[in-house]
Amino acid sequence: MKKVLLSLTAGLLSVTMASAQCVPNVQFADSTFGLWPDSIPFLEDGPMAGMAYQSQIDIKTFVDTAVTAVGQQVVISMDAFKIVSVSGQPAGFTWTAAGSTWVEADQTWYNEGTAPNITPVQGCLSINADAASTSAAAPATGYTDYPLVVTVDARIAATSIDLSVIDIGAGSWMSAVPAAVGGGAFTVGTYVLRVNAATGVAEMLNTSRFDLGQNYPNPAADESVISFTTPSVSNVEFRVYNMLGMLVKSQDILSEKGLNQVKVNTRDLSSGMYVYTMTNGGTTLTKKMTVK
Repeated sequence: MKKVLLSLTAGLLSVTMASAQCVPNVQFADSTFGLWPDSIPFLEDGPMAGMAYQSQIDIKTFVDTAVTAVGQQVVISMDAFKIVSVSGQPAGFTWTAAGSTWVEADQTWYNEGTAPNITPVQGCLSINADAASTSAAAPATGYTDYPLVVTVDARIAATSIDLSVIDIGAGSWMSAVPAAVGGGAFTVGTYVLRVNAATGVAEMLNTSRFDLGQNYPNPAADESVISFTTPSVSNVEFRVYNMLGMLVKSQDILSEKGLNQVKVNTRDLSSGMYVYTMTNGGTTLTKKMTVK
């Protein structure tokens, strides 16, 4: 199933966003190779009214793979993980990457250690767009889906048997290995970039259920307003976390039935991305906001 990575709303407000740097999420530090969001079928964290946007994909590199070559199964150790392409996004949507071993000039994360004791590393990929780009990509009504594909390559550090007879060895990239034996670049994630036409908060939130809106403005400088709905009077817990998972703001709210708003003072927050949650009983809703 394709994942909806971004759900954007285009409109008239003009906001300028510099290219944002992502920070690998510590939640995935102990994970094996993967790409997150992974199994989430729909992730709606897009801005309203043509505002600047950033969404993050977290990556954990892998250290080996198996292929069948010269009549044998061969374990190939990997020491580097390169982004070949990010494709399918509309004009004006760009990407940046980061991580402790990311080298921008090479577009590559380098695994740590040497064969056979190579260890994977974390990285992240940020999809960015300014207000003008989200507006230009949006239809007049409804939404447009843009398939977004991330393709990567991996560099060979060592092989369990000598493959020099077929020109495979240390320093080769998997894209140079014939597909017939299990080689080639890897398509590690297929998502859908959904760009919505302009709409208001009341149209986006369902007042008959517990629902959470995107903060406005976003990015926020001094203050931001978050709308949410509850089907009845409820005790709601509001929390804000930094990208290291540390709680930076907390507020308990007695909501009214229907549409509610909470104002967030962002003057005391450092620039960067934050996650905010709203909990009503056993249900927690989550979105991201940016402080400039």
